[in-house]
Amino acid sequence: MNINFAKIVDEVKELDSESKEYLIDLTKKLLIEEKRRDIKRHSEESIKEYEEGKIHFGSMKDMKKELYED
Repeated sequence: MNINFAKIVDEVKELDSESKEYLIDLTKKLLIEEKRRDIKRHSEESIKEYEEGKIHFGSMKDMKKELYED
């Protein structure tokens, strides 16, 4: 769905106050859900990378030791 943003803004301007409030609430909820999906996706990617041995956890001391051992 490719709708011109300016057209959407013009349409919103024509809404009554109650509809604008509803649109604000709906938009906030949609953004929250989008952020949740992003967090879930990132966590799944991180778990996969950890299981593949691409990610290591430890202190700065551990990291320095690993870097300088090679």
